[in-house]
Amino acid sequence: LFGDVSTSALPDLMRVMLQLPQIRDSIDELGGIGSGIGDRAARIASDWVEGVSIKIIAERYFGGDASTVALTEATKAIYRNLATAGTWGLTALSKLPTSGIDFESVSELDLRNINLLGAMLYHGVNTEAGVVMRMSSVPRTAAISLGAEFAQTRTSTELRPSHAREFLAQLSDSDWGRHVPQGTPLVGSDLREIWQVLSGSTSDSGSATEIVDHAQEFPLRPS
Repeated sequence: LFGDVSTSALPDLMRVMLQLPQIRDSIDELGGIGSGIGDRAARIASDWVEGVSIKIIAERYFGGDASTVALTEATKAIYRNLATAGTWGLTALSKLPTSGIDFESVSELDLRNINLLGAMLYHGVNTEAGVVMRMSSVPRTAAISLGAEFAQTRTSTELRPSHAREFLAQLSDSDWGRHVPQGTPLVGSDLREIWQVLSGSTSDSGSATEIVDHAQEFPLRPS
């Protein structure tokens, strides 16, 4: 669904969402105009779930550069429009009797994946383990990588935030260092300290707050 937009059903779903009064205004701001209405919203959603940075999304869809205005518009569009209205619409559409999904015969794995679609869009990741990492206060830029390591030795029933927090708490600075995004000024100890602040695991937030302020990109979970 979130892969190649040219072959995905996501643009069609976005066009359906544009007809829902409850979320029309929010999705309309992302939808574009003309015959391709809904395509722009689908491309933004796909990029977001595939891990594309907000900076690049701003450059692609909100002005051609990473100016303050473009970054502000991109952040607003993702956290206010896409992660709220888009998630609600996608989840609602997947549950409709006319969705085309045969819930009586669908496998447990497929049902699990269907139920994860909204969470992937909300958190901006494309794996179940990545969703669990985001729910455990891991920054989006490291969630996919850390999630993959977390899932290596665990069954699907063990992919839970409680297990994730235990896993994260025992990681060393060098362990965290393996998951620092390229091109950022962070090191492993920085990423670990940021996670501790975001998860409420430490009361000393001064230095970590400074690190957050100077990080290249640090999108948090929308509230």
